[in-house]
This record gives sequence, structure tokens and C-alpha cells, in this order.
Amino acid sequence: MRTATRPTFFLVAALGATALNVSAIAPVLADDCQAVQSSLVAQARTPYAETTTSGSHPGLTVRDVSTSTHHYIQSQGAWTTVPETSADRLKELADQMARQKRACRRTGAESIGGQAADVYAVSVDADGSTSRMVFWISKAMNLPLKRTFQLGNRPPDVSTYTYDNIKPPAGAR
Repeated sequence: MRTATRPTFFLVAALGATALNVSAIAPVLADDCQAVQSSLVAQARTPYAETTTSGSHPGLTVRDVSTSTHHYIQSQGAWTTVPETSADRLKELADQMARQKRACRRTGAESIGGQAADVYAVSVDADGSTSRMVFWISKAMNLPLKRTFQLGNRPPDVSTYTYDNIKPPAGAR
């Protein structure tokens, strides 16, 4: 499983974020989940860069780059390369979704980096724990622009996403 190579904080954040990427796999508890799932399926198929700042580990920032064939993760200055296709990501997500219940609610609209976005609050119950997320989904691209992730009472992690000029990072092995 590719997430075994990630730092613990990022594993938790990644599982929470990616758990919603495949539609019609697990029971949906609110109608707004389809919009979130649709955007995350699109993201799994689109090269992107992600920067996640840990709320519970101040100063810890993890950068990811996902291409159609690999996932690159930078933590504490070093890049790790994981062979992973979009199809691999979708299968892993489908497996996770089969064990989860979620509720999604559109809470409004905001601008992120000059882009209009719909805002969704999401709650995921999986394996006996509950996580809360907020997604800002681009109205023009149907892709996430930002996400917060909170497990229990921990401070939330914050991720931002970009989709332009995505290439493997220099120094990745």
C-alpha cells in the first residue's frame, strides 16, 4: 500500500481526503456528497500538486505531486517516489469507501486564489473514528482547490492544490 511510506500525520490526512474519491461505492448520507465525490474522482485523474500544513505538528509541511504514473512526496526536505497510476488511486479509494459512512453539506461559496469555489462540509465515519473536512471546489474546473482535515479534537491540517504545469519534482528518486 503506497501510504505506508508517508509520515503518520500525512497518512491520516491523505486517508481522510482520498476516502471520498470514488462515487457509488459506500452509502451516501447526504445528497451533497455526489458533488464532492465527483470533484475528487476528477482530481484522481488529473495531475496535481498538494501542499499540506499540519495543524497538530506546527512547522510540518508535506508536499505531494501526483502525475498519471507516479506519486511524489516531500517531507522534511526529501522526496520519495511511489509508482502509482490514476487507476491504482481509484481502486485504493474504492476499497476505503466500502468501509465508510459520510455526510456532506454545501455551506456556501468563496473565492480561493481568485477562483470561485463551492464550499462543502464533510464528515466521514471509518473504522470507529470520525473526521471532519471542508472542501473548496472550483466551480470552473470541478477540482478541489483547498481542504481542511480534522481528526477528533486535533487542530485541522490544511491542504491547497494546484493543477498547472505539473511535472515530477527535481531531486525525486
